[in-house]
Amino acid sequence: MPVGKGPYPLSILIQGTGPNLRGSFVELIDRLSSEGIATLEYDKRGTGVSTGKYEENNDKLIADARMVLAAMMKRTDIDQRKITIIGHSQGAIIAPALAFENPQIAAIVNLAGGVGDGIDIVSGGMRQTLLDAGKKPEAIETLVNAVTKLVEAKTAKANDQILTILRTEVVNGFIANDFSAEDAKGALAKIDNDDLQQIAQLRLGTQLKSVAMPVLQVFGSLDPIVASKYFAVEASKLLAHNPKSKVVMLDGLSHWFVEGAVTGSAQENATLGGNANSPRLIALVATWLSGILAIDADVKSIP
Repeated sequence: MPVGKGPYPLSILIQGTGPNLRGSFVELIDRLSSEGIATLEYDKRGTGVSTGKYEENNDKLIADARMVLAAMMKRTDIDQRKITIIGHSQGAIIAPALAFENPQIAAIVNLAGGVGDGIDIVSGGMRQTLLDAGKKPEAIETLVNAVTKLVEAKTAKANDQILTILRTEVVNGFIANDFSAEDAKGALAKIDNDDLQQIAQLRLGTQLKSVAMPVLQVFGSLDPIVASKYFAVEASKLLAHNPKSKVVMLDGLSHWFVEGAVTGSAQENATLGGNANSPRLIALVATWLSGILAIDADVKSIP
């Protein structure tokens, strides 16, 4: 809770993939508090003091966030007109889903989140990544088509014989893009799993295009997980109808929004410490939210 007189605006912070505990957004929470914004961050299901079984299931994680939002809407010390959602990575899948269901949410902030519907989220990002790596457009399209057919076949519960043929086509598609046979099989394993099937069920594009509240979509130029160049363009198209929305690319930041990145890799990030602690990111999110929420001066405290 911030210093000052309530009821307070509130930001619910939702973390990315992994058995994450509270404590991922310390610097951002401090800055939001100084702006007069209360914050809630919670241990994911089955971690810390949260009950249940840890499970990376988007439907269940959205249900958890839905219950958190409902609980916050019952509190008399929270301004029900000024509840916002901040989601990072996987959290940026959950935030649009909540906003789509709850038009009374004041605004959402998506950090390093893909956009689009279904398999387009995967194929669009893959296409951009391979283009940036200098691969030939014909080889890229062969691979993207093979991946699309495999995901669609798995969704339709095709038989093992068909799936085996399609998996071979995907491996060959990677080899055509200069992957070794071993690396191609490793790349297939990252696609041929339940996580990708869950992504194929998402409708993030439809949700973002449908919401009326302001949206801040933030990307890092060195993101190794989300094809930020592609998704920034797509987000701008989807939010073009929404005049208070904003799409920002932060140069030199990776998926985790920590200063000092050179390659943007997960291995490098582990040496930088923290998460979402870039002063540029924190200033952007806090200033944007404060403007959207029009917070009274007597609610703010000294940073």
